[in-house]
Amino acid sequence: RYRMHPGDELPENNLCDDGSAEVPQEQDGILGLKNLNANIVRFNRWGTLVAVGATGGDVSIFDFLTRDCIKHWNVHAGPITALSWSRNGRLLLTGGVDFMCTIRCVMTGRELRQLLYSDIILSAQFSPRDDNQFLVHSNDHQPTLEWVDRHVACGRQRALDPLASVELVMPSALDDDELSCVVYDRRGDYVLAGTAEGRIIVYDVQTQDVIAIVRQERDTLLVKSITVPRRGCYIVINSTDRVIRRYDLDEIIKGGPFDLMMEPMQKLVDSVNKAMWKSMCCSWDGDYICSVSTNTYELYIWEIATGSLIRILRGNKTQGIQVMDAQWHPARAVIVSVCDGVPIVWTKAPLDAWTAFAPDFTELEENGKHVEREGEFDDGDEDASDEERNGDEDEEEEIDVVNLDAADLGGSSDEEAHLMPCTDRSITTGPLLYVPITPRIINPEYRRRKRLPLAAPSSREKKKREKHQPLGDRTFLNPPLTQFEDPNDLRAQMLAARTMTARSAPNMPVSKLKGRRMSK
Repeated sequence: RYRMHPGDELPENNLCDDGSAEVPQEQDGILGLKNLNANIVRFNRWGTLVAVGATGGDVSIFDFLTRDCIKHWNVHAGPITALSWSRNGRLLLTGGVDFMCTIRCVMTGRELRQLLYSDIILSAQFSPRDDNQFLVHSNDHQPTLEWVDRHVACGRQRALDPLASVELVMPSALDDDELSCVVYDRRGDYVLAGTAEGRIIVYDVQTQDVIAIVRQERDTLLVKSITVPRRGCYIVINSTDRVIRRYDLDEIIKGGPFDLMMEPMQKLVDSVNKAMWKSMCCSWDGDYICSVSTNTYELYIWEIATGSLIRILRGNKTQGIQVMDAQWHPARAVIVSVCDGVPIVWTKAPLDAWTAFAPDFTELEENGKHVEREGEFDDGDEDASDEERNGDEDEEEEIDVVNLDAADLGGSSDEEAHLMPCTDRSITTGPLLYVPITPRIINPEYRRRKRLPLAAPSSREKKKREKHQPLGDRTFLNPPLTQFEDPNDLRAQMLAARTMTARSAPNMPVSKLKGRRMSK
């Protein structure tokens, strides 16, 4: 293990990582945003789609496999401050500085609900287990639990008023304290809230009552954020004293609402640079924690089992130094960070595995002569018995690629059976893993016909063209005011040009018109 002492400089990349850890190691491109500055990024439950919010109030949906932008909306009048996917992936909850929260259907892009609050939206999150419930926290206001009807959750109805709304009230003994952040737990049964004086408050979602209150080691430690991993019964607290603390959620709930002081399970601190953390995220398996430095473009990756810093991901100076957000992929060793408005993808360096092509492949340190074995290049073993030949034929089984079972991807190992992803993955029902898009057809015969306005040339351009062009070509340079249904339809253009020629041509003697025919 690498031991850090005061005054030592951290290595460029590798600290305690021997290459076997499932953590990102290098940059692997960006998500292209055209003339937009991103500030927040969120994956859906399976990691197939990623939503990117911008400072101009725009939201873009990217297919993470192809990294193409498939949806784009202008949602808010200012920067996006909150993004959250529903459990089935069909709804997207957004919040902004314009005091608004909106719910949109990802497939159609239609706005299903719009809520107005009294101040800036700090955070908004769908319930991890219920698509009809979400949590909203606005500045200088108590967090509220909102419920919507199931028709809106399915994207079939438009409604403007919520079905129910309940505020999470602070205990009377903590009137001097204020809530700084709120978040759901892993299963959506509790709401975890951090306060300005370093307390952690646990609310019951069903009754909205306070069931536990604990304090950190010292007072006046503002809780900046609370991170809940997808697996594991712990939470990660980011405070203003530059120390990352990990608490056991079950132990916090057992403590009760008595405002007791509790020691964390683990402390993570950068003893060399004393970095302050802007945001955090956990790996999909809950074995690693990624913390984002505030002043420099550095992503610190910690191993929970040993509590050691195993890797530091550093960006280039040309990419900027201000990291706005970072999100870990739900099923892979991939991190997407937002630095100076650009979403950057970090992945693990690929390794050449030649054994994937041939299990008996061996690497040679030096050249040597190959000794051919008997029957090595024969189609079949002539000396094999009938039983061995029949046994080889029985091993070949047909693989069904049409009727697939529901994958366990994106679900925790301890989830209930009725909450696992369903097998129906059509466009209208079931979880939305991918968004189908209409392909662009280049052939003009199958192109959708449109009527587009065409501006007529000015009088000066007409005179200039008539001066330099013969009489027979003047009529073709003055198109009609209405555009044809298909600009590539040559037959319609020639018919229209013939009509214009007959109308606009000057009177000429009949003798001059003899022998002239319009070419078809």
